[in-house]
Amino acid sequence: MKTMHWLASLLLFCLGLVLTGDSIAAEPLQITLTQALDQDCDGVAEGAATTMIAPGACLSYRIMLENHSGRLLKNLNLSALIPQHTRLRQVPAWLDHAPVQVLTQDEHGLLIRLDSLAPGATNRRVLVYGVRVL
Repeated sequence: MKTMHWLASLLLFCLGLVLTGDSIAAEPLQITLTQALDQDCDGVAEGAATTMIAPGACLSYRIMLENHSGRLLKNLNLSALIPQHTRLRQVPAWLDHAPVQVLTQDEHGLLIRLDSLAPGATNRRVLVYGVRVL
């Protein structure tokens, strides 16, 4: 298998996540996608998102990528859909403060490039961003 496509989705707002790459093979790449309520829209998650989120409140997203393949993965493109009835509020940022290479961004989603991901837990990358519920 030359390239694998991963798809993760959250049921609450049907957030989709797709990751593709030139050098992704069948080896494991762990992707963890979490959604949390950010009631004050200050970038700090106050708790788990529920089905009752008031307009004006925010949701924060955290996407963790960890390479368990034992080899360097290159040219990863991360496509995250922005849920319906929300707008991007917090621009995407890596937790290690490395620059985020946003290829495209619109009201429907983000396309982000990660040039490489080294193997091992110490090299994991975590992307965070937030949306406001309309």
